[in-house]
Amino acid sequence: MTPVVTEASYVGNTAKYTQIAKTMGGNEAADCPRIIRKLLKAIDLECTLSELGIQEKDIPWLTENCIKVSSANIANNPVVFSYEEIVELYKKSL
Repeated sequence: MTPVVTEASYVGNTAKYTQIAKTMGGNEAADCPRIIRKLLKAIDLECTLSELGIQEKDIPWLTENCIKVSSANIANNPVVFSYEEIVELYKKSL
């Protein structure tokens, strides 16, 4: 999910994500998701949630648990996602 979350998050702190992108060979914040996908592919960790057996019917449960378990992470993310936005992140990661 990291590339999908990064894609939705970098606009909240472009300076930080630009620094990350430059460290990884990119030029700007918008390069982060692509670079992360490339890295995951290179180390054979690229996969979708569907490939892990997650189905769309599982998303409400995942979202509720994400909010419960990761509330501090959600609050500290450069973009604080709503329930509906977290659902969309899961859908994009299927």
